[in-house]
Amino acid sequence: MGDTDFRTDADRQAAHDAEKLDEQVKGADGGPIDEQDMKAADGLTTPPGVDKAYQEALERGAHQKGEGAPEA
Repeated sequence: MGDTDFRTDADRQAAHDAEKLDEQVKGADGGPIDEQDMKAADGLTTPPGVDKAYQEALERGAHQKGEGAPEA
């Protein structure tokens, strides 16, 4: 734990309890699927520059550590 960690033991326990509740959610639904929209999107592609930018953003997001990040 670093010197800049402002969380208390109670904060950590509350976060842990909330995480356990989140993990218990069953049957999460992304909402209705519009078949016409799905057919219209079939075959669509992005330009290489856009695709590269999205990949870079995904990589950065996957490795970020910030407030509320689990302690290793």
